[in-house]
Amino acid sequence: MVSSNLKYSFSIYGRTDVGTCRHVNEDYFLIANVSADEALIPELSHFQTFTDQEVLLGVADGSSFDSGATSDSQMALRMLNQIISREHDLTNVPTKLEAAIEQVNTDIHQLSISSDECHGATTICVAFLNEDEAHLAHVGDSRIYLSRRGELYQLTTDHTLIETLIRQGQVSKEEELTHPYRHVILQVLGAQPHVDVELSSLHLKRRDRLLLCTDGLWRLVGDEEIRRVLNDASHVTDIGDQLIDLAYRAGVLDNITVIVAECSGYGLSEPSETEPLSDTLIERKNTLANRNSENKPTP
Repeated sequence: MVSSNLKYSFSIYGRTDVGTCRHVNEDYFLIANVSADEALIPELSHFQTFTDQEVLLGVADGSSFDSGATSDSQMALRMLNQIISREHDLTNVPTKLEAAIEQVNTDIHQLSISSDECHGATTICVAFLNEDEAHLAHVGDSRIYLSRRGELYQLTTDHTLIETLIRQGQVSKEEELTHPYRHVILQVLGAQPHVDVELSSLHLKRRDRLLLCTDGLWRLVGDEEIRRVLNDASHVTDIGDQLIDLAYRAGVLDNITVIVAECSGYGLSEPSETEPLSDTLIERKNTLANRNSENKPTP
C-alpha cells in the first residue's frame, strides 16, 4: 500500500510474454521516468513506483527485423522516449505526443524504404502520467482501458476495418472477434508517410487503474474478465499476471503484453459515484474515426 503522505503516486507493472505459437516476441513495452530522463529497457516484467514524477508508458506490437536484432515495436518506443525526453517544456503534452509519434512514423517509414530488413509496421499506444492528468496517444489496435469504481472503460478506438464497420452499423459488436475482416488494421506506424494519431486526456482519480495492452490480450480475454481482474486484484503485479494467465487458459497464440498503472495520493480527488466518465475527459481527437465515418469502405 502506497503512503497517503504522497501527493501523486503511480504503481506500475509491465509484463510481456511470447505466447504459444511464436518463437520471437515482437511486442515491446516502455516504462520511462521522464522527469529523470530514465527509461526501462525491459526483459520480461518489471514493477516500479513513481512519486511526484512524470511517467511515460507505452506498449507496441510490431514485426521483427529480418536479422532478429530488434523489432519495429522496440524501435518505435525507444525513438518516442528519446524525443519526449529531449522536451524541456511539456505544458502541451498532447500536441507534443502527436508530433513525436508522427516523427517516429516518418523515421520508421523512411527506414523501411531504405532497409530490406525493416518492415515498417507496428501499433503503439502510450500514456503520459503527470500529477492528476493522463494524456493518451494511440495508433493501431493496441488498447488502453480505465478501471474506475468497479467499471471498465475502453479509452482508445481500434484503428481497424471491423471497428469502422461497427461504427457504421454494418456489423454488430458481437461479431468483432469472429468476422473475416477482424485482423484488418487501417493504420500502423511506419507503413505510410502519414498517420492520424488518436489523442485523449483525462483527469485521474484516486484508485484509478489503467491498462495498456496489445491485442494478444483483448482478443482472448473478454471485457468482463478484464473488469473483474482490474477491480478485484489487490496489486498491479497480480493484475498483470492474472490477465496473462487468463489469456493462456483461453489458448493464447500471439505475443501478449500488458502495463498496469494504479494511481494514488492525496493530490487526486475521490471519484464521484454520479460523475460520468465524459466529465473527466479533458479533450479527445480521433481524426481517423471521423474520416472513416464519412467514407464507408467497401468490404
